[in-house]
Amino acid sequence: MDASDLPWVLATEQKAYAFPWSQRVFELALDQGCNYLFLSDLSDKEDQGRNAQRPWQAVGYAVARAVVDEMELLNFCIHPDWQRRGLGQASLSALLTRWRGQGWMRVLLEVRPSNPAMDLYKKLGFTQDGLRPGYYPTSTGEKESACLMSFQLN
Repeated sequence: MDASDLPWVLATEQKAYAFPWSQRVFELALDQGCNYLFLSDLSDKEDQGRNAQRPWQAVGYAVARAVVDEMELLNFCIHPDWQRRGLGQASLSALLTRWRGQGWMRVLLEVRPSNPAMDLYKKLGFTQDGLRPGYYPTSTGEKESACLMSFQLN
């Protein structure tokens, strides 16, 4: 991911989350250098109408931060129009393989218990290590806990 991807990433973030990251947060993340854009091959006729000019379409993104020997997954998103096609699992699996090959030991993340991605993380082998009470804002003004999860790479 680079600065030219930010308009699409910001639009996707707005569509996917009730409490999206700001442009400034993404700009700061780009400076850290652990940012990924997931692409899909548009060889499927159903998808060709989306963008006939390019054979590839952005479908999601991830932002991570390296901390000592761990990767912290800060943001992982598949555009809502592309969800339920296995792209989240394929994209996250590819990241885990990449990070394992780079020698990272563990991946950490925080996720809302209400986020459907919890099922994906568990399916891929992430374990829940604890809860951080009152972490995420909600539309009711109350706070939702964050599930702390990890995945051993090596």
